[in-house]
Amino acid sequence: LSQTLRSIAPNRRGVLVAAAAVKLSTSSTLRLSSNLPPLASSLYPPISADGRSLSRSSYSRIEPADLLVFADIIGQNHVITDPFEVLAANTDWPRDCRGQGGHVLRPGCAEEVSAILRHCQKRRIAVVPQGGNTGLAGGGVPVFDELVLSLSRMNRVLEIDAVAGLVVAEAGCVLADLDSHLSEHGLTVPLDLAAKGSCQIGGNLSTNAGGIRVLRYGSLRGSVRGLEVALASGELIDCGRVNEDESRLVQLMIGSEGTLGVLTKVTLACPPRPANVRLVLIGCDSFQSVLHLFSAARSTLAETLSAFEVMDAATMSAVSDNLKLNCPLSGSSEFYALVETASCDASGSNDAGKLDKFLECLVSLNHESAGSIDAVISNDSRQFGAIWALRERAFEALVADCGPAGGYMQFDAAVSDRLDMQRLVLATRAEFGQLDCVIRVAGFGHLGDGNLHLVVTADPAGAAACGLWPRVEAFVYGWLARRRGSISAEHGLGWKRSAYLGHCKSPTAVSVMAGIKRLLDPQGILNPYKVLPPSALSY
Repeated sequence: LSQTLRSIAPNRRGVLVAAAAVKLSTSSTLRLSSNLPPLASSLYPPISADGRSLSRSSYSRIEPADLLVFADIIGQNHVITDPFEVLAANTDWPRDCRGQGGHVLRPGCAEEVSAILRHCQKRRIAVVPQGGNTGLAGGGVPVFDELVLSLSRMNRVLEIDAVAGLVVAEAGCVLADLDSHLSEHGLTVPLDLAAKGSCQIGGNLSTNAGGIRVLRYGSLRGSVRGLEVALASGELIDCGRVNEDESRLVQLMIGSEGTLGVLTKVTLACPPRPANVRLVLIGCDSFQSVLHLFSAARSTLAETLSAFEVMDAATMSAVSDNLKLNCPLSGSSEFYALVETASCDASGSNDAGKLDKFLECLVSLNHESAGSIDAVISNDSRQFGAIWALRERAFEALVADCGPAGGYMQFDAAVSDRLDMQRLVLATRAEFGQLDCVIRVAGFGHLGDGNLHLVVTADPAGAAACGLWPRVEAFVYGWLARRRGSISAEHGLGWKRSAYLGHCKSPTAVSVMAGIKRLLDPQGILNPYKVLPPSALSY
């Protein structure tokens, strides 16, 4: 099983589908238990100052009679109890934790989701909504034995309005598939992620995913024109093309990670599909040079600037060492910037002047820094994809340092001062980089919105022996609290970060969030143990 999951994980493609193709008996699954990720419940952060561990809340356990009800609603074939398929749904994409759920339901429409939730509310059965299961914070997998509600069958594109630039799609639509449908109408999804081949639009909205083109299209929530949501009670709320009053409810659901309702349908505003795209990879000797380039890009490239990504040398080394991907630049640099431009001008004639001005700034900055800047412009689609792969596979490369089981910790921080992106990496490296067990401290992310992905990799045995990971968490979250940064920019809080919400939110804000949760989900059945610290809720 562990080999199968490893072979699937690099592309984050169809874990459940691949799992269904492999036939293992229950005894075979049990024999592999020593190679499985640790239980999420055993990794859950202490819920009190005295170190008390999380315990399962008093939810009802699923009985045979419940399975009969679910089979009546969605059909027996979509009530999944096969151990292998259930295990796949319990294991998150990084393979660093797993839940203990014994059942997966795959409804085919919003009405079936509604009926399932009505029964779960009546019986007080805890439910975990699950999309493509590509999350990094544990938000889409059970902590204990919650029922997994997979939306993978709800993958239809219902309507495309090319004139208005709108698409209506079910929540289970895979992001890349949705974008492919839109391309036939000259439109594109205003979101691009490394996991686009597996992640689903409902899951993207549940975490308010950012991605590499926030700089061009803004936050995903700004493109939402309507939602259909199933509440914990089973009631369906359909805010189609919303008015001003409904938009407040829609915005409440976005980023709630399935704790307030289950997203079943979305209406998105989609921009015209770019016809001319260029990509420049730049090596710089300092982070200050990267910031100068960013300022130059914003002023010279203007509306054509679609992405500005940054990677440090440690990240590029991991990509080269572990994935054997080659950087096309002639020498090594301390930092690497990926600058993408995009426009609807197929000829590119209107954009050439802007790109020329940016390149002039690049030459000038190179002269000022004594020739320490290197750059390459993609010449064709093959090189374009190869350059983007350096950035999009960065996390995969870093995890390959040591394997997922206790060998890494990743942070999804947001800062307002862009220099803090480098400062946090340097501070973490200075604090832990000299420890024998630490392999690498690396940083990469979206410079446009100040979103840093900080990754620390280490030998698992050594990290456990010195209690490394609690120390790293305390250090990074404390640093962000002092700098008024956020502990989660786009990956969500899940259960991995819920205990640290107080580092970026006041007690009053957490109390208000808990009040909203109790109002919309009075029995707490939707995605329990996630987002809010357990101390904030009592059922």
